[in-house]
Amino acid sequence: MRAALLLLSLVALRPAGVSAQSLLSAAGLGVPVESLDARARALGGLGLGVFGPSLLPSDPAAPADLRLPSVAFTLGGSWVDVDEGNGTLSDASGTRFPFLAASYPARSLGVLTVSYGSVLDQRWRTRVEHLVPLEETSARVTDTFFSDGGVAALRLGFASRIAPSLALGGAVGMYTGETTRRGSRSFDSVDVIVAIPDFQTEGTWRYSGFNATVGAIVDVAEVLRVAASLDWPGSLEAEPASPEVTQSRSYHMPVTLRVGASGVLAPGLVVTVGASQADWSGTADDTGEATGRTARTFGGGLEFTRASLSGRDTPLRLGWRRSDLPFSLLGEEPSETVLAGGLGLNLVQVEDLPRARLDFSLERGRREAGSLSESFWRASMGLQVSGF
Repeated sequence: MRAALLLLSLVALRPAGVSAQSLLSAAGLGVPVESLDARARALGGLGLGVFGPSLLPSDPAAPADLRLPSVAFTLGGSWVDVDEGNGTLSDASGTRFPFLAASYPARSLGVLTVSYGSVLDQRWRTRVEHLVPLEETSARVTDTFFSDGGVAALRLGFASRIAPSLALGGAVGMYTGETTRRGSRSFDSVDVIVAIPDFQTEGTWRYSGFNATVGAIVDVAEVLRVAASLDWPGSLEAEPASPEVTQSRSYHMPVTLRVGASGVLAPGLVVTVGASQADWSGTADDTGEATGRTARTFGGGLEFTRASLSGRDTPLRLGWRRSDLPFSLLGEEPSETVLAGGLGLNLVQVEDLPRARLDFSLERGRREAGSLSESFWRASMGLQVSGF
């Protein structure tokens, strides 16, 4: 037991090598992940106030114009290089299914929606090499810490256009997910007289809790759209799901305000801008290990809608985004900057509404916290189908 407690206490040590989806997480909560489609990521990654109907959880009023049954999903992959000022420490790659949604019109009242999307990514691996005193000598040991899993949200929503220029929407849901964390220690056999076997400890937690989102969209003469949403997440409850874990935890998730807008600059050329704010200081206090702050995101992009391929509309997109990451790392406040691009392909279109649309995006980003940095590529592909 003492060895296991000592091993777990070493999580706070500075890592000698790391392999993860992102190193810039804290206290096991992980890195916030927005449930966005490929179009939103290509336009700066905010997904609010973009022309046309969508099924994004961050914009609950946007499905109001989906008058046909619709489904949408997005699949993403990322490739990460971690550096600490003197060369690459490690690299990693991963694939996730971050977003799935469906809608169904409720006669003339509005549109019902259901969605399932990522909230926190908790996949990481850390290796620490150091010396441990053993009576009159010391031994080199390697401690490895591993986390696999994350938090997602299942939401049920309703959106309605109550006037030609105004749409309202809201959603309620619950957190789901599970995380397994494992720690192990191995001794260098050269440094010890009697062989000491490796040992390992692990635990699993399940997540629950309720959340709610409300939003509104205002359209002005088909040349300007402004949208806002407020995410009221409540508490994230972590309950033991294995015999090795006996303590439950509760985290106050931050209220998030998002605003976004799109405007027509010229025929076939649209600009989008957006911003969000979330105060993570209370969440960090609940961990007892991290320092949190108010995280802000700013971004925007351009969409050229008159491009075509083999006679099919193929919108071209370019975007930029800068985000504060919520938890400090080694006393530094990390940030993320992303340049993105992408395109769409309208497979089936009736009048102005695509019945089947493929979207692709590619992002090149960098996360920084003092001397520690991550460079990453992230690719996303999404499909939205209506009227099936």
